[in-house]
Amino acid sequence: MKLHEFMDITQNTDKPVLPFDIVDDIVHYIENDPLFYRKKFFPVLEKLKMLKKKHKHVDYKKILKPVVDSAIVTYCNKFKLGSPEYIIDKEDIMHIIEKLYENEFKSSNDDIFNRQRLQFESSSTSAGAIASVAAPTVTRKKKNKKPVKNALDSNVNLFTGEVMKRNM
Repeated sequence: MKLHEFMDITQNTDKPVLPFDIVDDIVHYIENDPLFYRKKFFPVLEKLKMLKKKHKHVDYKKILKPVVDSAIVTYCNKFKLGSPEYIIDKEDIMHIIEKLYENEFKSSNDDIFNRQRLQFESSSTSAGAIASVAAPTVTRKKKNKKPVKNALDSNVNLFTGEVMKRNM
């Protein structure tokens, strides 16, 4: 124990001091654990995206909270950290929800497509007509493929010189 830890009376003793940021670590776990992402997080993301496309008001905190609660429990069990209530509080849970939402929706592809669409709309000719380029279609002839000899077709073995065949 270090000397400043004895003298620091403002240190919170309710929550354990971990050598890493628990919020970032749980966000990383949710986004990168293949089993959890596929089974729990991805279906909720698709639901949120569908509601967002329909332009419905979405309370993403209410939708993401059960997923985050489940992630915290599985995270604590997987890494043997003990009880989730002892490690993380409600404020941290809200930070996790905010980070997940920002990672998925604030920098989503929809914004990129909207920016590209605005660039194309602004690139017009002096007469006011939008310049367009026809996409040429390319037809390709199918090549007649000749059978290629490989090592299995050869009658020579690397070790003994000749291939031994079994009679059945």
